[in-house]
Amino acid sequence: MPRAKDKGPSPPTRIAIVGGGISGLSTAYFLSQRLTQSQAEIILLETSSRWGGTIISERIGEFVLEGGPDSFVSHKPQALELCRKLDLEGRLVESQPRHRKSYLLSQGKLHALPPGLFSKPPLDQLGLVRTPLLSFRGRLRGLGQDLLFRWEEPSRHRNVDLHLRYRQ
Repeated sequence: MPRAKDKGPSPPTRIAIVGGGISGLSTAYFLSQRLTQSQAEIILLETSSRWGGTIISERIGEFVLEGGPDSFVSHKPQALELCRKLDLEGRLVESQPRHRKSYLLSQGKLHALPPGLFSKPPLDQLGLVRTPLLSFRGRLRGLGQDLLFRWEEPSRHRNVDLHLRYRQ
């Protein structure tokens, strides 16, 4: 029986990652850490002129505005570890406590979100009552749920809009 000819090493698998947002960049990074160049050729595709997807930091005057799905949360150990591995830790800028507020643009006005809005129950009950983002009925419903009923754990993927709609 004839022997199969030795074809030599197989070419690397080509992997295309579509999107240079945080998910695409993270996927490319983690694949590059686990696969050698002889195992895989990783191609990262992005249509825009900048990497990062919807995540952006912009300086306006003395403020740094963070945009995107979420700001970087430095108390998450995995996020900090990734910054260390990428040698970015020295570029992290900690926010000043007096500026640690979140705002929501509604009907053309910026409204400060009550501190601890997403905690169980919200930390600032008075802020929940005073916020113009909820109807009077929504405020009562929010307080009633928080004080009388067991708090429902919000979905990991619930955004501010959905959270406030749920409370209205």
